[in-house]
Amino acid sequence: MDKICRDIFECDQIVFYEIPVSLKKENNDKILMPCVFREDDRNHKNFGLPFYVNIPRHNCKGSDIEEELQKTIGNFLPLSPTESSDKPLYTTSLLINQNYTGTYKLLHSCLDDHIDFNGKTTILVVDVASSIVEKYKKREEEEEEDGKYSDKNHASSVASAIQICSQQKQSVTLFDWFNYFTKKKVLPKSDLWICPQCNALKKATKKIDLWLLPKVLIIKLKDVNYIRYFRDDIDLLIDCPIQDLDLSQFVLNPAEKAKAKYDLIAVCNRIGNLSDEHYTTHAKSSLDKQWHTFNDSKISDVNVKDVISKAACILVYQQQQQPS
Repeated sequence: MDKICRDIFECDQIVFYEIPVSLKKENNDKILMPCVFREDDRNHKNFGLPFYVNIPRHNCKGSDIEEELQKTIGNFLPLSPTESSDKPLYTTSLLINQNYTGTYKLLHSCLDDHIDFNGKTTILVVDVASSIVEKYKKREEEEEEDGKYSDKNHASSVASAIQICSQQKQSVTLFDWFNYFTKKKVLPKSDLWICPQCNALKKATKKIDLWLLPKVLIIKLKDVNYIRYFRDDIDLLIDCPIQDLDLSQFVLNPAEKAKAKYDLIAVCNRIGNLSDEHYTTHAKSSLDKQWHTFNDSKISDVNVKDVISKAACILVYQQQQQPS
């Protein structure tokens, strides 16, 4: 395993697949056969994402493999049924590895043959015509550009909102950030997913909700804005409640809604600029219930009204005790 990890390069693409637990059982009547794409030229360079076809474990024929491949290959390659060409759009072979020796066998030559998997590792290799490879790579480039454009727009919109609030000396509440954090977001074209009902690529959305609440809630506030190769301090006051922070509106679990109230017990402050930073802490004593400032070796009292400032970068909230 260590050797395999050492052979991974920074430019390599790593793919993880989640499979049903039933397929891991030896008595299951189905197995997964890996499938890879290659460019149909003299170099036979791999491209695209590998995937798996679900085929019979026993009494599997070449026709079973071909049938499963035809069901799914359109989800990965830009195949057009109307495209006319003297050359087939792709050619499929079985790469059979046994005793460290690999042999190729054209799939169309063994459609009626039974495929024996005992003591062998079999991979489905699809050699794709250059016209399809070019379409695939062009589509990937367009989706990558769409993703970059979406990320750039997102960063730009956040930066603009921060800049406007700063110019207007306007404060933002902690609830504004929770609303943004739990907002449903549409992912770029590079994150399309395959619908299990229609096997078509669909736009994906992402949403984060709260289900279980911790006794101690630590919130990291964004204090630096990154745009490409530059970063700037965010000079914005976040209005954070000292007591009775109620997160019930963001909690999906009904059993947790009663535990959704928190009190602030500590604040970490980032003081200075990017080239000269210093950190201090305001913390509430559990003994005298007063707020104190910790600045290196110096400890002093602080008014509760001064606990929240533009320098706040980390908030520590403690869950209110429930009545017994």
